Amino acid sequence: MRFLVTTTTWAGETTANALERAGFPLSRAEDGADAADLARLVRHDAALIEADLPDMDAAALIRAIMRDAPDLPVLVSGARSERAAPLLAAGAAAAVAPEGAGAITARLVAAALRAQGHPPPRLALAGAVFDPVARRAQTNGEVIPLARLEYELLEHLALNAGRVVSRSALMDQLYGLDEAPNDRTLDVYIFEIRKKIAAAGGDPDRLRTVRGRGLVFTPLPETEGPRRRQKRERYADRMSRAA
Repeated sequence: MRFLVTTTTWAGETTANALERAGFPLSRAEDGADAADLARLVRHDAALIEADLPDMDAAALIRAIMRDAPDLPVLVSGARSERAAPLLAAGAAAAVAPEGAGAITARLVAAALRAQGHPPPRLALAGAVFDPVARRAQTNGEVIPLARLEYELLEHLALNAGRVVSRSALMDQLYGLDEAPNDRTLDVYIFEIRKKIAAAGGDPDRLRTVRGRGLVFTPLPETEGPRRRQKRERYADRMSRAA
């Protein structure tokens, strides 16, 4: 999940730092205008803006975001109770009191999941289980030991299970407007994810490349036939030998 966060105060900067340490891809906005531009240019799963911005009213920023990203859940931090009503009327999903980084992270994740039609706090997607707060994925009850961007890539594909996601959209999800490495980096991530899924007893063939279009994570079939099981086991054995 990628979050948009304003960092005009010490509290906002502290929250952004905590989210990055937890492994979340982040877009930092230095003021309201910057936040509006980022919401327009980059896809995000949720936004956290501060109630007091140096250049514009928070309600005006929310309305600007809603024009360009109407499905983006926006949380407002630091709003006094008497200011909550106009912020909610402008389109904010919630006005939250100052909280610790852990609580804010949980709120952002929950808002993002609800916006995509998934009940928080955990996701059971396409035969895998994701914990977006802990940034952990499991298959067959086994943890898949994913690195930070590997987890983000697999989670994003699982949230779009059965749909082909273009390589450019995946790079945007991972890097936003930051300078991204070579496009072939995705191939390295996919190779590592497939290897780790197999090592955890999952089926790596569910994560595949669609030539000329992008990548897709296919939902788990209700039953696994003997031929598919044998193929999965052979792949896992080959990957374990290669490691």
